[in-house]
Amino acid sequence: MRWFNKLILLYFCTFISQAFISATVQNVEYVKDEIFIRFNDNATEVQKTEVLKKYQLIKIRSFFITKAILFRIDSDLDSADLVKIINKLPFVKYSDLNRLGYEAQSIGVNEPGFPYQWYLSGDYMGNESSTIKWKEAMEIYSPKKLTGVAVIDSGIANFHPDLVNMRGGMIAEQNGTPNEDDDGFGFDDDAYGWNFVDGNPYPEDDFFHGTLVSGIISGDPSNGIGITGIAPDSFILPLKVMSATGSNAIVSDLRLLLAVEYSVEVGVKIINLSMKFVSPLQYSQVLQDAAFELSENYDTLLICAAGNDSLNNDSSPLYPASYEGNAIISVAASDQQNSLCPFSHYGINSVDLAAPGEAIFGATVSKEIVAYDGFDFDNGWTWHSSYSNQSDYRWSFFRAPSDGSTWVTDSDWDLFYNPLNYSPYTNNYLKSPWIDLTSTLVPQLAVKIYHDLAYNWLLGSYDFLHFEISVDDVNWYRIDRPVYGFTPYPGRFYSFDLSSFSGNYVKIRFRLETDGFLQGDGVFIDDFTISGVAPFSFSGNEFEYSNGTSFAAPIVSGVAAMLLAHRPELSTQDVRKIILQSVTKVDGLADKVASGGIINAYEAIKLANTWEIETPTPEFFSFSSSVSPSNTGSVSGAGSYESGSTISISATPSNGYQFSHWSGDASGSSNPLSITINQDTSIVANFSATVPNNTSDNNSWSSASNLGNGWRSFSWFGEFFEVSQNWIYHANLGWLYRYGDDLNSLWFYSPEHGWLFTSKSIFPYLYGHNLKAWLYSPDSNFLLWNGVKWNTI
Repeated sequence: MRWFNKLILLYFCTFISQAFISATVQNVEYVKDEIFIRFNDNATEVQKTEVLKKYQLIKIRSFFITKAILFRIDSDLDSADLVKIINKLPFVKYSDLNRLGYEAQSIGVNEPGFPYQWYLSGDYMGNESSTIKWKEAMEIYSPKKLTGVAVIDSGIANFHPDLVNMRGGMIAEQNGTPNEDDDGFGFDDDAYGWNFVDGNPYPEDDFFHGTLVSGIISGDPSNGIGITGIAPDSFILPLKVMSATGSNAIVSDLRLLLAVEYSVEVGVKIINLSMKFVSPLQYSQVLQDAAFELSENYDTLLICAAGNDSLNNDSSPLYPASYEGNAIISVAASDQQNSLCPFSHYGINSVDLAAPGEAIFGATVSKEIVAYDGFDFDNGWTWHSSYSNQSDYRWSFFRAPSDGSTWVTDSDWDLFYNPLNYSPYTNNYLKSPWIDLTSTLVPQLAVKIYHDLAYNWLLGSYDFLHFEISVDDVNWYRIDRPVYGFTPYPGRFYSFDLSSFSGNYVKIRFRLETDGFLQGDGVFIDDFTISGVAPFSFSGNEFEYSNGTSFAAPIVSGVAAMLLAHRPELSTQDVRKIILQSVTKVDGLADKVASGGIINAYEAIKLANTWEIETPTPEFFSFSSSVSPSNTGSVSGAGSYESGSTISISATPSNGYQFSHWSGDASGSSNPLSITINQDTSIVANFSATVPNNTSDNNSWSSASNLGNGWRSFSWFGEFFEVSQNWIYHANLGWLYRYGDDLNSLWFYSPEHGWLFTSKSIFPYLYGHNLKAWLYSPDSNFLLWNGVKWNTI
C-alpha cells in the first residue's frame, strides 16, 4: 500500500438510502414528502409529539452538523405547503424543504496552445506574475504529514494513473472481507470513498468534473504520467453526489449533508465543493446551520466555487458559496493576465479571493469520439446567410501558408492569399450536417478557433461569434455566450457541455454577427470534435483543459492542503486567515473580492512559517454562595475559576443548626458537594434548627404560625426544597413537611409513625402508612380508628 492511501479511521454514522420523489413548485425542485424541522431549544417533548402526530411525520434522521431533523410526511400533504404551516408555530425555529438541484460549475475552455498547468509553471508568454508561485513555494515547503481533501462532486476516474494511488479511504475496509462492514462504521467496503448517488462504495465518475477537480488538488507527482497536483502530500476522498444524467444528476440537501458528515467523521478538514444550486429558491437554513457548525465545532473548511454567470454575489447570492460563516472560502476565477475571468462571479463582501480558472489542465475520464472534422475538405458543412446579412463573403476552406494547416473561415482572401477582413453588417453562419447523439453519454463539444473580432467598448461596438444548436434545423438555441475580441495564433480550444441534448440528432452552427463600426480578420475554425464518456481505459489522452470557478476552487483547496501538511498544528481558521492575508494584490480585484487578490502559495507558506497560533484565553467564571436562613452557617469555595474546573464546596452550620440542602445553581443534600464551573454560579446552603427555639426573638417557637392541634409553621426557617413550601413542626411528633395549609392528600413523615399522608378530608385527618386505618390528632397524640372506635397510639 502506497503512502498516499493512509487515512485515520474515525467513526461514521450510518448511511440511510432514500428514494427521492421530485416535484416542482415555483420552479424549485424538492423532495415532495420530506421536510426539515428545527425546533426551538425550549420546545417541549409534548409540543414536538403533537406536531409529529398531527401532520403524520416520521423521523428519517438527525445530523450532528445541524439541529434540524429530517422527517418523512406520511400523508398526502405536500412539503411545500407544510413548511408554511410549521413555520408559524411559536416553538419552531424554522422548517425547510429538502431541495434538489445542485450541479457542477464548469464552462470548459480548452487551451492546448499553452504549456500544461501554466498556473503552476508560469510558462505562459513569459508572464511569471500570473502563477500562484507554486515552484517558489515548493522550495520552502516541508511536509510533516499527509492531508486529506474531500471532493464532493461527480466521483473520480478510479483507475486513472494520476489518481489511482492518490485516493484515501478506510484501511480496515481496504484489507477487510468483501461485502462486510469491517470497521463497524455503517458502510460496507468503503475502501476509497463512497457513492451517495447509488449507495455503494464505487464513486466512479461518469461526467468528468470530479476527476478534473481531484487531479488539480492531488494528481500523482511521481509516476511520470500527466500532471502534478498542487498538494503532493495530499490524498483525495472521493464522494459522489451527482451523476451525469437522469434524476441522479440532481443533488438534494440530504445527499450533500450526508457527504459533508462523512468527510468530517473520517477526519478530513478540507472539503472542496465545486457546484452550485441551480433552483431559484437556493437558500437552505439547514445548510446554513451546517456551515456555522463546521467552523465553530468541527475545524473544517468548505471551499466553494463562486459561480460562472458574471454576477455579483453580494446582490445575487449563489449557494453554497454565499453561505455565511468562517467555514466558507468562496473562490472567483482569474485568467492568465491576473484579471477576473469574464464569466466569474465576484462580490467584495461575499467572495473571498480569486484563483486561476482559465485553461486549467487536468485529468479526465475516457471519452469516445462521436464526430470530428479537421476541415481538410467539404464534409457536409453548409454556408447560410441570415436575413439581415449584408456581406458577400461565404464561409470557405483555407490552408495556412505558414504551416499548411487547414481551417474553415468566414471571409475570403485576396490575390496574394492574404485573408480579408469581414464586411460590415455580416450575419451569416456555417452549419454542420446531422450529428447522432442518441446513444452518447455526456456529449462535449471542443473546437479550436482563431478569431479577430473588432470591438470598442467606448462606442458600444462588438462583433460576435455565436455557438448555436438545433434538434429540428428550425429552432436554434445558444450553447453558451458568444465570444468577441482576439486570440493569439494558432487560436484556442473552446469546450461546451451538450449533455442536455443527449439522445437527439443535432446540428451545430457558428454564426458571425457584426455591426458597421469596425471590422477584423474574422474567424478560423479547426478540429471540431464531439466526444462522450466511455468506460475508463487509459490511452494517454485522458487529460483536458477546462475553464470555470469549479477549477479555481481546487487550487485553493490544494494550497490549504499544503499548509496543513507543512504545519499540521494549524487550525483550519489559521489556514483560512493565512490564505486570505497572503494573496497577490491586483488592482482589478480590489473592488471584486474581499481580499483584493489571487492566491499565492509561496507567500502562504512563508506566512505559515511565522504564524503564531493563538493560545485561547482561559475563560473564568465566578462562584458565589449564600445561606438560608441568614446567619445559620457558612459555605467554603467562593472565588473565580477557569471554565471547566471542578471544585468541592462544603456547608458548615452554626451552633443550633444543621445542614439541610442546596438550592440555586445546585441541588441535593450531599455535603461536601462537587460542582463543575461552566458559567457564573451562585448557590444557597439551606440550614435547619436542631431544636425549636423557645426564645422570644423573631425566630422563636412562639412566633411560628399556630395551625392547631400542636402543629406550627415556620416561614422564617426556610422551605422544603422539592416543593418550595414551609416546613412544619409538631410538638410531640417532630419535623414534618407539607404542601398547602389544608394538608390535603400529601405526604408527611413522623420518626415514630413513619410516612403518613392526608385524606381528602380537611386536616387533621391522616391515613396510616400501612393503608389499613385512619389516624386523628386531636391534641398531641395520634388516635387510630380500628373500624369500631378510636384508640390512642
